[in-house]
Amino acid sequence: MQQPKAKTRTDDSAEDNALIPIPRSAIEALLRSISSSMANAPPQVPAKFDPVEFLTEFSQACQVDYRLAPLTIREYMRHVQGLLIFLDKHPLQATRSELRRFFMVNTSHNAVKALRVLYGRFLGSDLAKCFKIPQYIPRVVMVPTKEQLQLTYKNLKTLELKAAFH
Repeated sequence: MQQPKAKTRTDDSAEDNALIPIPRSAIEALLRSISSSMANAPPQVPAKFDPVEFLTEFSQACQVDYRLAPLTIREYMRHVQGLLIFLDKHPLQATRSELRRFFMVNTSHNAVKALRVLYGRFLGSDLAKCFKIPQYIPRVVMVPTKEQLQLTYKNLKTLELKAAFH
């Protein structure tokens, strides 16, 4: 008969270092509490605002952190620069009514998208979250009937126009 192996000191330390499974719900609850506590903290406005430095940091964040395409970055930079000129202050000091006035002047979809990235991702604010991208109404295309096409062909004066019509 074999004797049970006696535990050594090294065996005890291995048990102490064993990983304890943590329920997924506990991890999710912890992450929610961290993100909600960070969301409740208002973003800080720097004491001295340098628009050039701000635009440089935003451009770098778009390239490195958000991995946006170069043309997208160029468009976003154009709209954010326009916002800084329009506001003449740090974007976190803007009010929702000032952003509405900016969107009245800049009706581009990309202006809304750029400010969502600026405020939502870069500055961590929900100031531009409520602005929606306008939906285009589809344009109805009128296709002429066979009779209308035949009438148009009959009314053509020259042989060249009739040949081009075919």
